Amino acid sequence: MTVDNHNRELITAADKIYDIIKIHPELKEVLINLSPKFNKLNNTLLFNIAARRTTVRDAAGVAKLYLREMLYRLNQAVGLGDDFLTLQKSQAQGLIQDFLKKDQPQGEQAAVPDWLDRARDFPIEDVRPDNEDPFAKVNKLADSIAEGEGFCLVQKFEPLPLIRYLKSRQFIHYTEKVDENEYRIYFLRSNS
Repeated sequence: MTVDNHNRELITAADKIYDIIKIHPELKEVLINLSPKFNKLNNTLLFNIAARRTTVRDAAGVAKLYLREMLYRLNQAVGLGDDFLTLQKSQAQGLIQDFLKKDQPQGEQAAVPDWLDRARDFPIEDVRPDNEDPFAKVNKLADSIAEGEGFCLVQKFEPLPLIRYLKSRQFIHYTEKVDENEYRIYFLRSNS
């Protein structure tokens, strides 16, 4: 969180969803109104597990929302909308560059990797039917993958926090959007 001139903290892209809702419980309803994907915040188990790992930036990507719009709405709900806009205006050069990039979600990639043809034969883990956080299941699967091998995760959205976590474990990925409710994320354990 960034402190404004009145010693109140602005909500930032790096803040965890769990933390901002604990400080400002009214933000849960704001998030749910922004996207039906946030209805899962009402599930105590998912809230306690997934929201602790998910940043505002990640949540915006998962819900396909513009990050700055989401940040403005969250800050506005806690009385800091004008302060947020003032900060954004002072960072105008960065905003122009971000606008030109069209705020693409971090997981999106333009180039198809060379290894994708081979990845079509990777084992598939479809977690869409599960009503709980797939982190433990995917982490266990990742543990079993040797260097140069991989797996395909099928999910209803692009799981940016999970992608970031697996990247820290030496996995590279490629995301393929099949339709609005099916994303195939191919993971390959790299040799480095």
